[in-house]
Amino acid sequence: MGKLNLQHEKVILIATAKLFSDQSAYVIGELKQQEKFNFKVAVSAVDSFIKEIEAKLSPDALSTLEILTESLNDGMTQLRKDLTELK
Repeated sequence: MGKLNLQHEKVILIATAKLFSDQSAYVIGELKQQEKFNFKVAVSAVDSFIKEIEAKLSPDALSTLEILTESLNDGMTQLRKDLTELK
């Protein structure tokens, strides 16, 4: 397998960060006060990081990021479905 270039690595990192941020909606209401505070701080930092890196990506990389993020979110939706069926 060939080595990915830095642009691709950034896209993968940001797509993963977006997934983390998106997932926060599922757990934030279940956390205790200090956990919730720490988690909100982490999500806020991730969101700021995402914005900084996205601003530096090329249009092609942004397009790739959108596709990758959608794929990761689709995978998480399927994972939730699969886990629900295990019960």
